[in-house]
Amino acid sequence: MALEGDIHDLLAQKEELDLKIEKLEVEVERCRSEMNTYADTTLHELLLNCIFKAEDIMQYSLSTIDNPAISDLTCTPQYLEKLEDPILKSLDALDAAYTGYICDTTNGKVLIKNAIHVAYILGLYIIHAKSTSNTSIDIALGDKFTDECKQLGLQSLSMFNHIRDKSPVTMGQINEVKQHFKKVCEIATTLSTIQGNVEVIGSLVETELLSMDKAIEEAANRIQDMLEKSRAADSGLKLEVNGKILDSCTELMKCIRKLVKKSRLLQAEIVEQGKGTASATEFYKRNHQWSEGLISAAKAVAMGANLLLEAADKVVAGNGKFEQLVVASQGIAASTAQLVVASRVKASRNSNNLTALSEASRDVTQATGSVVAIAKNCSQLIEENDDLDISGLRLHQAKRLEMEAQVRVLELEQALETERLRLAALRRYHYQLEGEKE
Repeated sequence: MALEGDIHDLLAQKEELDLKIEKLEVEVERCRSEMNTYADTTLHELLLNCIFKAEDIMQYSLSTIDNPAISDLTCTPQYLEKLEDPILKSLDALDAAYTGYICDTTNGKVLIKNAIHVAYILGLYIIHAKSTSNTSIDIALGDKFTDECKQLGLQSLSMFNHIRDKSPVTMGQINEVKQHFKKVCEIATTLSTIQGNVEVIGSLVETELLSMDKAIEEAANRIQDMLEKSRAADSGLKLEVNGKILDSCTELMKCIRKLVKKSRLLQAEIVEQGKGTASATEFYKRNHQWSEGLISAAKAVAMGANLLLEAADKVVAGNGKFEQLVVASQGIAASTAQLVVASRVKASRNSNNLTALSEASRDVTQATGSVVAIAKNCSQLIEENDDLDISGLRLHQAKRLEMEAQVRVLELEQALETERLRLAALRRYHYQLEGEKE
């Protein structure tokens, strides 16, 4: 009986222990559930705080680039380019992390890490991009670059907002940020190309000026050769006309050579006064707009010298028109005027070299006027020599020649109107090219 009582007590204790175990298991499950809920809530709060912090980083970058004090900061397009690939990779990683988080919210830690990284590297890029725009030689393009970076920052803020709210358009917004970033990178590449062009300006100035000197020297020598050959081979009216034409062209080229020398002296003075401890090449780079003006003027003078030589050669050979010579002489005079303006932009008003350049410019103007006057005079001499003797014409012959003359007048008037329209079109196109270059 005592044994049965002990067994009964043990069974009762077992039932009591089983009941306690069951209650403990329920309590453990409840605690585990509460712990998981707490962990999820804590992770979500941590994610929200990190997203808020990411937005703060982007907002700070946007406010920084609007700060006038940052206008003194500079950054090269080459350094900015090195940030492009890491940013695209970080955006891809953010896209993948968000997808993983939507599928399983326990992956929030990966999303937190990528969100903070994207905010940091994008904010850094925006500030460096603004610093790069400060170095742009194209002010309009630099402003456009800054505006696009602001839009990139605003779209990034919108992206983080969608991530925080688990918006269904979040992945689309991440892609929008990617595409806009690529657009910003394209503008950065354009800035880099323009900056690269500035790098070659320093050496290009001297190259073009030397080419101009060479073209003027060759044209002057060729005109002198033509004059000597004409004196040896021609006679009568042809010798008189060719002599006057080539003498006037020779005098014009002498004046132009003198002007170019004075221009070079003034340019050297400007560079010496402005370069400080830097080299002349560095001075040309820093003052690229002035340098580009010199390059353009030098090219125009060299081209004008070749055109004058070509026109004189044709007139002397009897294959050209005096009007071509007039236009060519006026063209090279205009080109030298452009060189004078480009040379004296940075000159001191009290510079003796500037005074000498102005005097040389007046000499070129006078020599050009002489070429024009002599060309017209020689044209008249030729016409008078070629006048038709009509004293022996019959009525029928005179009438026929009169009709032919009227037809010729109409043809010339029509040709004149056509050439005027062509000239106007060429001038418009020239101004358009100059505008695009600027």
